Amino acid sequence: MKKLLTIIALAISAMTVMAEEFKIGKLTFEITSPTEVRLSDAADDITTVNLDKTIDYQGKMYMVTSIGDRAFYYCSSLTSVTIPNSVTSIGDFAFFGCESLSSPIYNIHCFAFMPTSYSGAYTIPNSIKQIAGGAFWDCSSMKSVTIPNSVTSIGGGAFSNCSSLTSVTIPNSVMSIGDCAFSDCSSLTSVTIPNSVTSIGYGAFWGCSSLTSVTIPNSVTNIGYKAFSGCTGLTSITIPNSVTSIGYWAFEDCSSLTSIAIPNSVTSIAGLAFEDCSSLTSVTIPNSVTWIGTGAFSGCEALTKLNYNGMQAQWKQIEKDGDWMEGSSVELIHCLDVMIVMTKEDDIVELEDEIFMIVETMPEFPGGQQAMMKFIAENVQYPANAMEKGGRVVCQFVVEKDGHIGDIQVVRTSGDASLDKEAVRVIGTMPKWKPGIQLGKPVRVTFTLPINFKLSDEPKESTKP
Repeated sequence: MKKLLTIIALAISAMTVMAEEFKIGKLTFEITSPTEVRLSDAADDITTVNLDKTIDYQGKMYMVTSIGDRAFYYCSSLTSVTIPNSVTSIGDFAFFGCESLSSPIYNIHCFAFMPTSYSGAYTIPNSIKQIAGGAFWDCSSMKSVTIPNSVTSIGGGAFSNCSSLTSVTIPNSVMSIGDCAFSDCSSLTSVTIPNSVTSIGYGAFWGCSSLTSVTIPNSVTNIGYKAFSGCTGLTSITIPNSVTSIGYWAFEDCSSLTSIAIPNSVTSIAGLAFEDCSSLTSVTIPNSVTWIGTGAFSGCEALTKLNYNGMQAQWKQIEKDGDWMEGSSVELIHCLDVMIVMTKEDDIVELEDEIFMIVETMPEFPGGQQAMMKFIAENVQYPANAMEKGGRVVCQFVVEKDGHIGDIQVVRTSGDASLDKEAVRVIGTMPKWKPGIQLGKPVRVTFTLPINFKLSDEPKESTKP
């Protein structure tokens, strides 16, 4: 035969060997049941195929119900194929390399082949239930595809190397996305993964360098090996609480990714999971994690601190491969109770001057939100030169351990310097706040406050946060 065949276990009964093969002309069939056969192979030089529903072998009729993996693999002279509606499945890469075929190949159940020369947009018939592996492989001129909600599975490499494909919407009928299904779709900028999908396979979006954001649905439990490897344009990703494991090299070389929050459902972070994420500056690890693999953050040059949502004692209990820090720039582990300096001894430093963003009890203006709004409205002095402008100023400040306000900064300007200055002034006149509390102790906390300046006929304008 022209290729190696996958060896499968033979189902043996007392009377019949169910994996018997036979040839009819240039086609090879495999008996899969007492009444059914699979077309498993074809001769390299075959030119046309008109497959009947039934095949006569040794005086017995068998129904053709499937076409096996790679059945017509690189049959480069094949120009036409007719598939009967008795066929309910077509294997992965069944027509791969059939360069003389000029039309799509499918039956009422499965889409199996698209000529690589096809360009523009394509709509898959809504009778199709599965897209076979390699069906659209290397269709480098195809720009868009519409997948109907009749489809339940997308096979391995189904759209691999479709380099002009810019967007794809996967319907919520799809339950599985095969290995390398969209690998090297280098123009793909967005993808919608439906709630019906439970697993993202090996290399599913590997090399999708134009992909900028991905939302993974809360049905997914596993992010597989190299699932988003080489997605160099990816700037943000949301990992849902359903995910329990992050695979080897899952986000390798996502060089534009700046931060990632790992949900508290995750128990394992495999080796090299975030290798060479060179722009990553913030990672939060939940206290649900029990294992971190070799070099999980290797090559993350900008990542110097890991945030850990647990106590030092819990951090110590995590199983870490001996070289889990290999190639990493991480120097500090910020636990809830202490900061660990990453030395051989894991030195401990107290968090005396640490400024938090989120704490167990957030700081509060005396009397609460309504009291703060009233204070601002009564104390703001609307600049005369900005009476007809209005605007919104976003300020950030630190509520110190004793409640007083410090380090007031404008983080988003109104566009008018006098409004920005007045926002800073009125915040600076606030009374002491109730300080933020972490582990029963007052701590320094960053607080962000927007102030709206609104137009009025009055010479003095109220503001509300």
